[in-house]
Amino acid sequence: MNTWSTKQAIKKVINKFTFMQRPWWKPKSSSLIINTQDKFSGTYHEVYGETSNKLGLPNFVGTTTFSFMAEPIDNFASIGVYKLENATVCCSFGVVMDAANNIITQTSWNRVSPHYIRLPTPPEHLKTIHLTGLTAVIATDSSNGNYGHFLLDSIGRLAIFEKILPNVAKEIDHIIVSEPEKGWKIRLLSNYGISPDKIVWINDNTKYRCDSLIASSFPGAKRTYPSWLPDFLKQSVFDQNNTEQNNAVNKKRRLFFVRKGTSRRLKNEVVLFALAKRYGFEWYVPEEAKDSLQDFKQSEAVIAPHGAGLADIALMSEGSKVIELMPSDHRHCYFFTLAKAAFLDYSVIVGKSDGERGDDAWGPSPFDFEINESDLNAVLESVYPS
Repeated sequence: MNTWSTKQAIKKVINKFTFMQRPWWKPKSSSLIINTQDKFSGTYHEVYGETSNKLGLPNFVGTTTFSFMAEPIDNFASIGVYKLENATVCCSFGVVMDAANNIITQTSWNRVSPHYIRLPTPPEHLKTIHLTGLTAVIATDSSNGNYGHFLLDSIGRLAIFEKILPNVAKEIDHIIVSEPEKGWKIRLLSNYGISPDKIVWINDNTKYRCDSLIASSFPGAKRTYPSWLPDFLKQSVFDQNNTEQNNAVNKKRRLFFVRKGTSRRLKNEVVLFALAKRYGFEWYVPEEAKDSLQDFKQSEAVIAPHGAGLADIALMSEGSKVIELMPSDHRHCYFFTLAKAAFLDYSVIVGKSDGERGDDAWGPSPFDFEINESDLNAVLESVYPS
């Protein structure tokens, strides 16, 4: 048994034990508010109507055939704001319940598959904290520790709120955000006008009972992002207050993005960087950057392995180049759809992973991977012909 298989076997034992101790709670189907037309205790205000989203396939290199493990959503459902009185928000991924304890599924990552919604603990067993005044919720799936999900799926909800409440950052008394509390989350929220003293952190053992609550639809769909999202993310408070400085910035940087982490490591990144450097790319480590949002706004091109930090491509100018380095065992469409939404010039190079799971595998790939140097060279030559 190899190392990965051993780890998976251990995880299964741990998960089984955890499941026996704390089973996930499945809400009754009758408590799920699935459509905006369903009756619930509150009101729904549409911001964006249903729209088509036919994207096709990206420009790809490194394989004779290409498909994502899960294809992009080709139709966005209605997106809007729910206004609720005496409502409840449960657990770290922000399950929203109306006054009658019905779950508003459209606010969830699982809005297209609402019957998959689960809670770690039945709501009645959670500690209740009362919030007075007007509360907004941006807590959502995977935004607890993942930068990309936090920027796109949590911060992205502010774009929807602003269509109903143009001064939402000032009008709300509280904003519910997924734990753990992190400095980078506070900085991002501040960058979009949210004062740190309004942040209320939520975990899996807590529920907030809110006098008045606003909750938004999920901003797009699973792994699929709409064009209005990059437009909003580019309009940060920092930019509004530094227009002259931003206009003076030379937006000619080319970033070779270095992904840190213990899984999905790019094994030959040093060799690939030596090649990219000849085309003017700089070695870029986001964890060492003072402001990655501004770095991407200043860049005309990025080469990066698949990972949460690629969410910052939403800040790049229309027509900028994005070359994603994708493991064959982790072929997800997040950044293809984000690049299309931001009108970027996107290509993907698929590299062989050290191991392969099925396309129905759940969760991130544990395997490192390698990109063929000649594949990257071919893409760079096509983009920057000599």
